[in-house]
Amino acid sequence: MDWAEYLTHFTYLVEGLKDYRDELSKKHSDIDQKICDILHYIELCETDDNEAADLVELLRVCRENRRDIKDELQRIEYFQNNLGTNANAAKAKQALKCIKGLETRKYKPRKYEELFENCVLKDRRLQREDIYETVYNSQNTKQRYSIEPTFNDKGGEETMVQERNYTPFDGKENDWGSFAKQQAEFYRNAGQYITNLQIDIKEIEAEIEDIMGVSEHSEVTKMQPVENEQEEKMHVVEYS
Repeated sequence: MDWAEYLTHFTYLVEGLKDYRDELSKKHSDIDQKICDILHYIELCETDDNEAADLVELLRVCRENRRDIKDELQRIEYFQNNLGTNANAAKAKQALKCIKGLETRKYKPRKYEELFENCVLKDRRLQREDIYETVYNSQNTKQRYSIEPTFNDKGGEETMVQERNYTPFDGKENDWGSFAKQQAEFYRNAGQYITNLQIDIKEIEAEIEDIMGVSEHSEVTKMQPVENEQEEKMHVVEYS
């Protein structure tokens, strides 16, 4: 499992929600204004049958778009209140920092120091690329999006100009339900995954203990004939 990619995606998602929510709120306000304009036009102006049908269709489309935006805003609120909090984003950053630290750590043997005497460790020992290849490019680099109001001065009067600022969520079908399930699956299995790793470590240490025990026994067995031979020579000298 690519923990770094997962935590980076989660942090990036949480920090980008504010700009995304602001953009949706602005669209919601614009659609409300359009609906009001259509209703005012119907109220104040005379229309024929064809024009009335077009106005009704336009009103229907505006209402559907307004409903879709409200639903998306509601999904964002549910996500932020229950999972995408600033506290969880801070925890994800800290976890990511610790995981990144594993890539540059130096191995320090805690046991069997004599096994590592006069040896040269490989430069590529346990590098991340030896486990799996992860490619980071400019497309995956986190970007910050902000909306800065701009103004045009026409006839001595300032008019705010609307500018489109793309967010990570534009042009995508954001499946919040699927993402929430992924988060729940992560937290549900993280503990057991760590337990399994700890069991693997204990099994490896036990195997090392067995290997070292066999090695020590072999050394003792080799020494015994030499000791017996020395004792026999000593007896011969005494008798002589």
